[in-house]
Amino acid sequence: MSEIVGILEYRPILLSRRGEITAWALTFIIFVTLVTLMLFNVSVPLMAILLGLFFLLISCSISFGNWLDRKTVILVDTDGITFRNGLRNTRFQWSQIREVHKIPARWGTKVQVVAEETGFSFNLMGEILLNGEVKGRLGFEQGEEILGIILQRGELHPEKEENRVVYYYRQ
Repeated sequence: MSEIVGILEYRPILLSRRGEITAWALTFIIFVTLVTLMLFNVSVPLMAILLGLFFLLISCSISFGNWLDRKTVILVDTDGITFRNGLRNTRFQWSQIREVHKIPARWGTKVQVVAEETGFSFNLMGEILLNGEVKGRLGFEQGEEILGIILQRGELHPEKEENRVVYYYRQ
């Protein structure tokens, strides 16, 4: 088993904030238009208000996702692993890991780490393809390295594979 020196810190690839800025700009334009129409006593259709609320929800959702990505960190040391993302702060020893699931996802592979009382998930690096062209990358660039450390330190071995999902368990 290779020795971990110090604390290894891993962060996900951060997506461009262009989509977030675009969503907020459209939300702003819709709401300015709605307020202007109301100030001039023009009847505003219910669908226009619902569209504004829909864009507000989308904008908030994108901002929340970006905030989570910027707060996400996986820390690995000789004793165990820590996962933080602004909402979840979990730490456990290597011996507490019970199983790991490697699940195909739309853009890459999702890894679920299940411990005795808690767990977390993260994405291996994936690419967003459009017409065969890479438009972006997401997940952890060193995701395979993180998975390898978890499997090695947690003494986990592949047990079964169902529908392209690989399950690792402690033997």
